[in-house]
Order: sequence, then structure tokens, then C-alpha cells
Amino acid sequence: MRDTATAEDRRLAVLAWALVIVPALILLLYVGFYALNGPEWDYLPFAEIFDRWNRGQFTLEYLFRQHNEHRIAAVRLVVLGLGTLTRWNNRPEIAAHWTLMCATAVILFRSFRRDALLTGSRTLALLFFAPMAWLLTSPRSYEALLGDGFPHYLSIIGFVSALCILVLGRTTAAALAGAVACGLLSSFSLSNGLVVWPLGLVILVCHMRVEPPRETSWRRAIAWSVAGALTIAGYFYGYKDPGNHTSPHFLLEHPGLALAHYLGVNGSSLGPDTGTAPVFGAVLLVLEAIVLLGIFDDWWRRRVRPPLGAWLIVTVLISAAMITLNRAGFGLLQAIESRYTAMTVLAPIGAYWCLVARRERSRTARALITPAATLMLLGYLLASVQSWGIAPEWYSRKSRMAYLVYSAKYQPLGILERLYANPLHARIYSASLERLHYNVFAEDHIRPETLTLDAPQPAFIVETVNDKPIDLTRPIEVGADDGVVVSGWAFNDRSTGPARAVFLTVDGRQDFPAHVGVYRVGLGGGIRRRGRRWAGMIGSFGGFVLEPGAHTIALKIVADDGRRAYLSEPVARVIRR
Repeated sequence: MRDTATAEDRRLAVLAWALVIVPALILLLYVGFYALNGPEWDYLPFAEIFDRWNRGQFTLEYLFRQHNEHRIAAVRLVVLGLGTLTRWNNRPEIAAHWTLMCATAVILFRSFRRDALLTGSRTLALLFFAPMAWLLTSPRSYEALLGDGFPHYLSIIGFVSALCILVLGRTTAAALAGAVACGLLSSFSLSNGLVVWPLGLVILVCHMRVEPPRETSWRRAIAWSVAGALTIAGYFYGYKDPGNHTSPHFLLEHPGLALAHYLGVNGSSLGPDTGTAPVFGAVLLVLEAIVLLGIFDDWWRRRVRPPLGAWLIVTVLISAAMITLNRAGFGLLQAIESRYTAMTVLAPIGAYWCLVARRERSRTARALITPAATLMLLGYLLASVQSWGIAPEWYSRKSRMAYLVYSAKYQPLGILERLYANPLHARIYSASLERLHYNVFAEDHIRPETLTLDAPQPAFIVETVNDKPIDLTRPIEVGADDGVVVSGWAFNDRSTGPARAVFLTVDGRQDFPAHVGVYRVGLGGGIRRRGRRWAGMIGSFGGFVLEPGAHTIALKIVADDGRRAYLSEPVARVIRR
């Protein structure tokens, strides 16, 4: 009997570990498929980090300089360190994002096991933690995961670590110093991290009204308050409103829209679209209200210490309110942007955490554990379906942005506006990266002057030039500030996938890179022919690269060996005014 019980315990332990580890492995697979090198929008200005470091102008003032509404000193240091090692290849950064997500899960599991009185059985603790593990490693935050993720994930791991120390850590000066360090990491990664200081003070004050008494004192609360006050004062010294926010009056003028936005922010970690996010947000708010009222009653009447999960709920409620205050005017679609979910996912986790922690003394909590876990798993499934479904098009769009970084010096400002709000700055950042041979310029690129034009003709079609069907009898007129955009598709030698590379050849003399890798479902079939879907092609350059007069444009399609190419007949005629 004892051997049988031991075997069953081992099988249960294996199952518990599998339930916790599998979602992290699925997320790693997601990263492996869709990680891409190439920054855009708020990520692109990070090129200045390496330019300044190379020129000896990486100053303390720049380190703490405002980035939109944030001060991201911690992020700049991490990006500088990792980027110097990798020539700012973004793929290792994305792997680091995944690592930070997993590290946050480990930190929360250790605290959850202690907070929920599950230290006696690791297997039971893992089984209870499994729904949280799935949400913590959900691909829903794909914008941050596959892009500018360090501000979010560094802020979250710092915030969570600070709360864990304050709620469950030792009451020593060293532990308090560790919590302050984590608070600084969170604050100087994202402005929402500043919430850790007032929230931490509330936690310390609450500890003074618990039984058995928590070894805390006003001295610790004062020390934490001083650290927070200095941080916040330094944060807002010289602070400037970035001017890209909604006016606070919007909430008073459009309370219904503001409420929908707030519900969307709260529920978007579980509901990935404008239809489901507000519904999940409303359900979560009701669940969180029930949980927080029960916890407040326990604390006020029975002096029971609030579980750490309660502070996770409060963190998200405040952060979501800050987002709505600043962004509600942009609409519900903006509220469900996936980068927010890296933080807001902590709310359903916190609610479930509190239910498990109170299971022994509350029938309501026991009754809600299974529905809450089901809600979390349903949200994970919906978010995963959406994230995996959108990933090919997301990757396709990101790969085109990488192409624009590489070819920025040829692109007109109207096209560079898709890469960054200030297209002139986009050219400057691209030029810095090219000078340093960083990011996309550190990758191997085929040079058109090394190609021999003796490759057989591959399958290709040019569909439009400047969004018009090709017509060699009608030249396209462009000015210096206009763009020439050629789109179509081009297969490789065996027509199984995209061509190795494509160039736009002007007058048989000038070659400008085109982008091959646009995702088009109609080009491919099932699994065996799926690679053909990436054969979409688009190339562009500005009229300023042409001399005034008439010109022809042909395609130079590189063969799979990377040494030969096929030069097509002219596909368009252009007149530069």
C-alpha cells in the first residue's frame, strides 16, 4: 500500500510540475517562431543609447532623461549592457523578456506557497499555482514580449519583488534596503512603478494592526516614506508633460466612454478584443470587490494580515486608473493594447491568490476558487488563440519596419512616418545604427554589386506601383518628396517560399533593397506549402534619389545561392519632376 501511495504521489508531482512548466515552454516556442530583429516607434530611439556610449556622451543627465512620460534609467542600462554584447540584436532581448516573465512567476510561486500556507506540500502548491502560471506566461502581452518589453517586465519584477519583501520578507534593515532597490528598479523602468511607494507605506501601516503582530515599526515606515519621497521628488524634478495624453476633463465629459476604457484595460488580459475585454473587466471588478471586502473585514475585525494577492489587485486597479486618466480619449481599441496586459494580468492572479489563501476560513472563498481558476484558464485560451492567430501578420509588419530601419536613407518622410512619429529622427537613428554596424546593420545582407545576372527566372509578379496596376505606357510622375512603392510577390528557386532577396533596379544602374516577407495567406496552402505565404514583396524609395527626368524600374531577384540573380524587364516607368 505504501509503495502504491508513493507511486501515485510521484505521478501527481510530475503532473503538477508539467502543468506549471508547459505554459512557459509554449511561450518559449512562440518566441522562437516570431522573435525578430528590428526596432520601431518608442523602441527605435534606444539607438541613441549606443550612439552616445560610442561618442562618450552617455551622461547621468541622459540616463535619467524623460522618455515620453517615463524615466527609464534602469531600462537604458540593461539595454546598453545586453546590446553591447549582441550589437543590439533584439532577439536576445526578447529571450530576456521571456526570462523575466518566468522569473516573476518563480518569485510569486515562492511567496504564494508561504502566503497560502502550502509549505507542507509542494505538489499541492504547484496544483493551486497552475492557473496563475498559465496567465503569467500568456502570450497576450505580445507587443511587449516581441518588442519594447524591458520597461514593462523590469518594472513588474521590481514591483512584485518589493511587495513580496514588504509583505512576507524579514523585517531587517537589509530586507528593507532590498525592497527599496526593487522599488527603484520598478520606478525607473515605467512611471506606473511609482505606485509602489504609497502602496508600500500602506502595507507597512497595515502590518501594525495584525495578530500575531508583525515585527514592524514606525521607523521602517518612515525610512520607506523617505526613500519614496526622494524618488518621487527626483522623478518629477524638471518633468515635462509629453502632451500626448487625453485631458482629465474627458472623464467628466464622457463618463461612459471612460468607464468602457477602464473595463477594457482591466479585462484585456483575459479578453483580447473590444467585445470580450469589457465583459471580463466587469466580471473581474465584481470578483475583486468581493475578495477585497472579505479581506478588509478580516483585517479590521480579526486583525488578519491581508494576503499579498490583495496588493496585486490594488496595484492593477490603480495602474488601470492611471492609464484611463491619460488615454481614455483614444478609445476602447487603445485600452486593450497588449502591452498593458503584462501588468493587468496580476489582478485575476491576485483575486485567485486571495481565494486560495482564505479557503480555510471562508466558505465564499472556497466556493469561488474553481470559478476563478476556470475564468483564468478561459482567458488564457482566448488570449492564446488571438496571439497565435495574429502572430504571422504581426511578424510580417514588424519585418517591414526592420526593412525601413535598414533602408531609411532611401525612404521619403511619408513612409518613415510608419516607423516613427518623427521621420527625420528615424533617419538619424538609422544612420547611427549603420555607422556602428548595430541591429539590422549587423546582419548579413546581400550586396547587389556582387551578383552575377545569370540565374533562371523565378516565379514572380509585380501587382502595383504606387497602388496602381502596372502600365508601362503611362509613366508615374513623382516629386522629390514623393515615394515610389512597388508591391507584388516573388518565390525562391523551387517556389516553396520567398525569394532570397529582391532589389529595385533603376535604369539598370542603381539598386535599392526591397522587402520580401510580407505575409499573404493566398500565396500558400496547407502545412507543406505554408512557406509560400511569406513571399509577398514590397519595395520603396523616395523621389529624391532620382535625377530629374525619365527612369525605368526593374526587379533583381536573388537566387537561393545568394550569388546569382535574375534581372527582369522594366516593370514601371517613372518621371521625376
